Amino acid sequence: MRTNVVNDALTIFSNGAVAPVPSLWHGAAMVRPNARAGGCFLTLFILGGFLAGVALRNPMAGVLIGTAAGAALAVLVWLADRRKG
Repeated sequence: MRTNVVNDALTIFSNGAVAPVPSLWHGAAMVRPNARAGGCFLTLFILGGFLAGVALRNPMAGVLIGTAAGAALAVLVWLADRRKG
């Protein structure tokens, strides 16, 4: 007896066999698993900009400046990583 895809992984047949679990992904593995990540700079600069903005009594300006600086640095890391490969 065949069940639908949603219940397939949870199906136990009358003979005690368990339905095979379908693959959870499609396609080949990542081509470059050692790519650098620049998102950490975005987070650090946003938080640092907020703290600097609080010290200067304008936290929103600090967040915006931190976002711009972090995004610029993240893009530079991405471009350097692309150029390397």
